[in-house]
Amino acid sequence: MNNSILIFIISIGDLGYTKYSEDILSDYFNHNNIEHFFLKKDDEFINYKKAHPSWLKLLSHKYITTDKFILCWDLDLLPVNKDFNILNHIDLNKINMCYDTGMLLTNFKFNSNFYFNGGLIGIPKEERVFMESVYNTYAPGSIPSYEQYYLNDCIAEQNKNVNRLPDKFNSLYPPSNIDKSIFNNAQNKHYTWGIKNNNHRTDLIKEHHKLYFK
Repeated sequence: MNNSILIFIISIGDLGYTKYSEDILSDYFNHNNIEHFFLKKDDEFINYKKAHPSWLKLLSHKYITTDKFILCWDLDLLPVNKDFNILNHIDLNKINMCYDTGMLLTNFKFNSNFYFNGGLIGIPKEERVFMESVYNTYAPGSIPSYEQYYLNDCIAEQNKNVNRLPDKFNSLYPPSNIDKSIFNNAQNKHYTWGIKNNNHRTDLIKEHHKLYFK
């Protein structure tokens, strides 16, 4: 068991794919002896702005009062197999994130500071005040992608030194007109961006579940 890192997964409500994702993630983390915690209920005392659940990653050290490094992991971000351990790439002294593979595949930017995708956010305790300040200042937000653009803006404004995790650890499902090779070769597949609707996401995650356990 790794005693310095805890995985924080927000699993609020039944999204259709919740059980399939939890099966995969629990198996992966247990196999690699990684402590993990599923947040099942939105605590309104902490989420006092009633922001979208994605914002709650920024409050992870309030939900889990610990000195540990917390790695926030999206419920629709799923490992392909058990053969890699992401903890080998974590820098415990920095914020850890992956580049958004959508930005790697296209030149479009809604926000000039947007580089890092919020599917994985590694937060050392020393950065909890910074993360909470982003929530306190900007949640629930009025622009797309929930917490991501605001967080990227604040990282740029405060010149935070982010440890860039390998792109293959958070590869977004691309639209049908974009080459899927990066996604197909990823260690973690993120079922977002090119998803048509929630039923489409559920079908893809069901298939991922079948292949993972096969």
